[in-house]
Amino acid sequence: MSAPAYMNWYPGDYLKDTRALTLEQHGAYHLLLWECWAREGFLPDNDPALARVVGVTPAKWAKLRPEVMAFFVWTPEGWRHRRVSAELAKALAAREKRSAAGSKGGHAKASNATAMLQQCSGNALASSASASAEEPSQEGVRSHSVVVGIDRARRGFE
Repeated sequence: MSAPAYMNWYPGDYLKDTRALTLEQHGAYHLLLWECWAREGFLPDNDPALARVVGVTPAKWAKLRPEVMAFFVWTPEGWRHRRVSAELAKALAAREKRSAAGSKGGHAKASNATAMLQQCSGNALASSASASAEEPSQEGVRSHSVVVGIDRARRGFE
C-alpha cells in the first residue's frame, strides 16, 4: 500500500528538536523526512542516494550527514524516523477505517432502498384494498399501477 499524499506536520515539535540546525541542515532534513514518508517509512542505507535526495554532492553530504542523520535510526530495512513511522501508521489506519466505513455505507444504502420499496408496496396495497369493490375509482386503478410498477422494480433489485 502506498503512503498517503499528505503528512501531518507539527511545527512546535519540529522546532523543539531542531533549533540547533543550520538553514542548510534544515533543508536537508526536510527533504529526507519527505522522502522517508514517500518510501513508506524508510530511507535507503546508501550515501550517494541520500545525497541525490538532498540535492548535494557526495562531499557536501559527508559534511551534512552527521547532524541530519542523527534524527534517524538505522534498521536492517534502512534508515527509519520514529515520528514519520508513527504518523504513517496513524494515516494508514485512518485510511483503512474510512475504506471499511465506505463499503458498509454502500450495503446500507442498498438495503434501505429495498426496505423503502417494500414500504411503498405495502402502502399501495393498503390503499387499493380500501377502495370499494363495487365501483373501482380512479384512485384504485392508480394504486394498482403503482403496486405493479413497484413489484417490477423490486425484482430488478433482487
